[in-house]
Amino acid sequence: MTGPERRWVGRVAGIDIEVAAVDAVTAAVDLAVAGLFTREVSRLAGGMEHLDRALQRVPTRLRDEGVFTGAASSSILIRHPPAPIMSGAILVVGLGEPSEFAPEVLANATRRTFDTAMLLGAQSIAFAPSILDGGLVPDGDENLSQAMVTGIAQSARAARRLAALGFSPPSPLVCWRFAASPAHLAKAADAFRRAVAGTPDPRE
Repeated sequence: MTGPERRWVGRVAGIDIEVAAVDAVTAAVDLAVAGLFTREVSRLAGGMEHLDRALQRVPTRLRDEGVFTGAASSSILIRHPPAPIMSGAILVVGLGEPSEFAPEVLANATRRTFDTAMLLGAQSIAFAPSILDGGLVPDGDENLSQAMVTGIAQSARAARRLAALGFSPPSPLVCWRFAASPAHLAKAADAFRRAVAGTPDPRE
């Protein structure tokens, strides 16, 4: 039995970067991540809607209650996700107000994800930006892909420096998988491949 289609696009700080036809429900990783805006432009769809349903609508319910607003850099961590979720833990990161969205929001989300993975000792991550799921159509993939890869590189550099100083254990991360729909997989893989190629190795 074959798994979901995935494409290796390069390596950043010793971490294999892949793009795969998965979402935060179907990704078999240590930590699966999805983004959620403060509101939807139209209606929740795609992988984020799939995750919200699998979590019994807890993410959007908490947002409606004001417990988790979806503000940029906010997050909720679910340590014991129910079936059919295949990951060991779920992180929902806030993407802020859709009208104020910028690539740096995703860079910050990847940094938050990296820090959470360090705390959990996660070796593998699946990251679903969920931009389209919230009804937002970005101007292009290139800036978003570069922002996310840069966020990984910056976090890896900080983790490496802290480990060298004896203030933190080395990062356990070996695989970071970006989620994409099957129809968008090839285009996303090309964008991430260029982003990885254009990112200096933080180990150098």
